[in-house]
Amino acid sequence: MVERVGRHDKALADQIRRAMNSVVLNLAEALGSDAGNRRARLATARGSLTETRAGVQLAAAWGYIDDATAKSVDSHLDRLGGRLFGFAR
Repeated sequence: MVERVGRHDKALADQIRRAMNSVVLNLAEALGSDAGNRRARLATARGSLTETRAGVQLAAAWGYIDDATAKSVDSHLDRLGGRLFGFAR
């Protein structure tokens, strides 16, 4: 999906890629941190997840990806968001 976006808008594709990388890396850092830093890293991961979702929505709005692809990616992001919420509790 990111490659398809990149064919139309390299900057948006890069932003989506960096936001998703931030989700994964902040989650990994949270799992190895003390309680205070863990909360902060999980909050950053959630923010990056929201940024990823916005990037996908923009890609669909610009017509770079179809609505079915956007909905599929959004579904995966929902599941990941649920896991992030579970880690934060």
